[in-house]
Amino acid sequence: MNPAISLMVACSTSKEVDRLWAALTEGGQTIQKITPCLLFSGDVCGKAEEAVKYYAEVFANSEIGPISRYREGEAASSKAR
Repeated sequence: MNPAISLMVACSTSKEVDRLWAALTEGGQTIQKITPCLLFSGDVCGKAEEAVKYYAEVFANSEIGPISRYREGEAASSKAR
């Protein structure tokens, strides 16, 4: 595993993907919501929530959605992989 940021955009058709891509490349505007998903592993395991709060302050009109947390002992076992 590696630390990564994924941006997920849910589209129903390839035509919708093309329309959104054009909107983003031409002016950076779309009504589609883009949901960043943060994964922090290794030495920064446990720091994702801190990063989420920071990004929510930096980007206007952002909000924090559901946060999935490791259960007791899961984070330690994922570090060893």
